[in-house]
Amino acid sequence: MAAKKKSAKRAVAKKTVAPKRKAAPAVSTSAEMTQAQQAYNAAEKTADQAERQREKAEQMLGNVKARLETARAKAKTPKQASVVNARNAVQSRQAEVQKAKAAAKQAAQELRIAKGRLDTVRKVESKLEQQRQREVTKALREYEKKAAATRKKASTAKKKNSSRKKAAPKKS
Repeated sequence: MAAKKKSAKRAVAKKTVAPKRKAAPAVSTSAEMTQAQQAYNAAEKTADQAERQREKAEQMLGNVKARLETARAKAKTPKQASVVNARNAVQSRQAEVQKAKAAAKQAAQELRIAKGRLDTVRKVESKLEQQRQREVTKALREYEKKAAATRKKASTAKKKNSSRKKAAPKKS
């Protein structure tokens, strides 16, 4: 069959008008003729190989189509239909599992974010509590200083009063 196609191609090639080429040198040497013949043979060989590869590809395509048709025919039988239904059910369950996994992953990520925010809030609260404690301690120290000063003034005043009473003559 390949030989028929090849001869048919050659016949068509001879009938078609070749594009005009530049004029060849008037005298061709035998080396140039041999080179031209070899180039022609190589081109012919690659064309034949390409044709064979195309035929193989077509044959493989036909085989694949035939297998597909037989698979379709089998899928239409009741037993195969139940298998297909089971397969579809499994695939849908797998899809549900994937969705659940994605949701769990999303929830875990949101939980991590929430924990991070909670930690931040706790740190801020801790810092604020420390600041409040420092302020309270500072206020207590100031109060104690003022109280001590007031006590000192009071004791000083008491001493002055007692010394005044001593200095003043007693009435009899």
